[in-house]
Amino acid sequence: MASAKSATNEPGGLVVAYLERVSGSVFDKYSEEITQLVGNRHGIYALYRNRNLYYVGLARNLKGRVKHHLRDRHAGRWNYFSMYLVHSEHCLRDLEALAIRIAYPEGNKTRGKFGGAPDLRKSLQKNLTRRAIAEIDGIMGRAAAVTSGEPGKRAKRVRTRRGEQSPFQRVVHEVLQKDGPYVILASRPRQVNFIPESWTKILPDNGTAWRHFTRNISVCCWLAGRPGKVRLVFEVSRMDDPKLRLACVQALRDAGFRVLKNAFRQDAKYSRFFSVVHKVKDFDDIREVQDGVVALLAKANERFPKAEAVLRNVFPTS
Repeated sequence: MASAKSATNEPGGLVVAYLERVSGSVFDKYSEEITQLVGNRHGIYALYRNRNLYYVGLARNLKGRVKHHLRDRHAGRWNYFSMYLVHSEHCLRDLEALAIRIAYPEGNKTRGKFGGAPDLRKSLQKNLTRRAIAEIDGIMGRAAAVTSGEPGKRAKRVRTRRGEQSPFQRVVHEVLQKDGPYVILASRPRQVNFIPESWTKILPDNGTAWRHFTRNISVCCWLAGRPGKVRLVFEVSRMDDPKLRLACVQALRDAGFRVLKNAFRQDAKYSRFFSVVHKVKDFDDIREVQDGVVALLAKANERFPKAEAVLRNVFPTS
């Protein structure tokens, strides 16, 4: 009898030969015939209990693996089998995973895994979230923040109407309101400036750089969002008294904050003394941005009291 290779002449399709719904008892009397047909070829096999699929597996020696299942933990649980010889063994795991995930046979303990294939459920969820937000904005009379939810393309943004908050602003405002007592000094579509409420009793109105703030203070924190990341920064600006600004910067460095050399220049306008970044895979995913803002504030919470202690020494209250 011809071998499987010669009988099939290696067709160009994925499956080069198959043997379906054969009784497992064939190995008792006709094992040699099975060997002549299948040889030591690789492929996917299925075990059945009568008409019900019981187990799916892959093997580089189909005959040997199926025969072995007559003695292992599957013994007595199946009575028919099918074999599918494939052209290349590189696709075996994906084929096995595909069959398992479609049929969920009771004999398979784990779900099949595809090699590197992305799960589109997350992308679908993000696109549905964008669509829902756009629809809600339309119902409420707000300008849509996102107009494109096509997979693989960056969403197009439109300007928000005057007086309306961007999605990033709304997220930051909500988190600041829940996280603790903060005072918002300024709010823009992609940046919100704020300070802990306790700092308002310490900082004088001596700042000269942030003219758009509700107060002319010289020290603030800000949360900024950009595609790929969300950042939180503590910063010192110019003051009415340049010497007082230098004293503040020096005190922050002495307390262990990271202050760059440029901060000690007389013409320095802004001097950061704390900065932390949280990566965001999809900036249009409101929940992911919210999680990023919460994570940043959690990291900064231990720095707020430390910075406040320095500011109390630099700006003693009467």
